[in-house]
Amino acid sequence: MTRKLANMVAQNPLNIEWRGTLSIEQAVLVHKELLESLQKSSSILLDISDVSDMDTTIIQLVCAALKEAKKDEKDFHITGSVRPDFQKKLLHFGFITKLVDTAEDLERQWCL
Repeated sequence: MTRKLANMVAQNPLNIEWRGTLSIEQAVLVHKELLESLQKSSSILLDISDVSDMDTTIIQLVCAALKEAKKDEKDFHITGSVRPDFQKKLLHFGFITKLVDTAEDLERQWCL
């Protein structure tokens, strides 16, 4: 864990935990959750450990949230483990450039 992420954890961030397969059917709810989270808090942790798959709609929503948080100088971080098959999908569609070991490493290249 980097010092920045460790400091953020100490500040009581808003935690979001996603599970299962996330697809276009959940896009409205995911979009609403991300928007509300960015409005409520300046520190957000998105745990994707239990996500088995995301379609490109959800991947793009996360990408947009990461960019919006950065623009607004908010801390928005992806945490947890990242399933290899999910990483391969991100790599295939060009959202990342290489496979990584941690969600933190994934965040560094996801859409940025």
